[in-house]
Amino acid sequence: MSFQLVFLLFLFLHEAYPEAQRSNELHVVTFPSSSAAGLGRQKRDWVIPPISVSENERGPFPKFVVQIKSNRAKEITVYYSITGPGADAPPEGLFTITRTGGELYVTQPLDRESQAQYILMSHVVDINGKTIEDPMEIIIKVTDQNDNRPKFTMNTFLGSISEGSAVGSVVMKVTATDKDDPMMDNSVIGYSILNQEPKEPHSPMFSINKSGTIRLVATGLDREKVAEYKLIIRAADMDGNGLSTTATAIITVTDKNGHTLLLPPNVEGVTAERFPWIGLLVRAVDTTKGIPVSNLRITVFKLEDSGKELKRRETSTGLTSAKGHFEMSNSLPSPGEYVVRLESGAYWKQQEKDFFHLYVESTFTVADSHQRYCITVLLAPFAYSTYEAC
Repeated sequence: MSFQLVFLLFLFLHEAYPEAQRSNELHVVTFPSSSAAGLGRQKRDWVIPPISVSENERGPFPKFVVQIKSNRAKEITVYYSITGPGADAPPEGLFTITRTGGELYVTQPLDRESQAQYILMSHVVDINGKTIEDPMEIIIKVTDQNDNRPKFTMNTFLGSISEGSAVGSVVMKVTATDKDDPMMDNSVIGYSILNQEPKEPHSPMFSINKSGTIRLVATGLDREKVAEYKLIIRAADMDGNGLSTTATAIITVTDKNGHTLLLPPNVEGVTAERFPWIGLLVRAVDTTKGIPVSNLRITVFKLEDSGKELKRRETSTGLTSAKGHFEMSNSLPSPGEYVVRLESGAYWKQQEKDFFHLYVESTFTVADSHQRYCITVLLAPFAYSTYEAC
């Protein structure tokens, strides 16, 4: 059989019958001739499809991958070698080849998430070390196994929705990622809600779709009856049927004007239904544990123009409560620019964790002292983020 027919047969079997890769008889790659007689093509026109090796293969090792053959082997004694990353370059020794037989082996389990493919060059020389074939490129593609659980981008997601909102209203969006092959179902994530607390007035009150968007699915949101919902969210790969992980979504119910109705301190005879609490609320959350940060020192400064530069004047300081809250209600901030400073470094020291920021700050503007301002600060040892939402 001519080389052209052998090579075309290999291409057909490789593409149409992947299981043939397990057969030593069929899994052979032959060095192409310098020209393909009758077709008028040069060797460089031939593209050898990648050879697939599954990650996390179980031994025994070394394990056969493919056999390299030279057309000259029928005429003279030939010797084979391979070069490139995974052979003689880092990570060395993942692949070996028998010097006289041309059998290519993998020597240990591969990890697709570390490296998805290897490009090796195969070489053939005669007994005197003279090159008798042009080097041929061999691509080893590492195929995926479902060996990674999805991971939520945050442990706790915070959202809000106004009471009286219509069914179908978007509340928030949660996201998770998966390190497995994005072209396979192993990394297709499906979301679900495992639990809702409290369950009043209906269970479920919320749904979640494939993109992680949470929507309202029932009527009856009433902030005076239920001010906050806690959802346990599940993310599973294989489109919701595989490996899974969970996170928490906390949904605050606001009044129709977007303000949380709370009874203000030291105001007698005023009910929460009639009086929206006004002032400044800072909320700190430890995203590594998904819990409020209590006993965290917070200082609020007002920026004042001295003619040459903005100077800070301390307006309030204190520690966060067990709920991670720091409130300014008795001394409402007047219109202007402010800085809220959280001594996060002291918190991470107490938690015995390495960290980067000694403290974090958020600068904001108060336009109306008769409004409520809510700043949530999400803390992590090497990052933080802030947003305003009541």
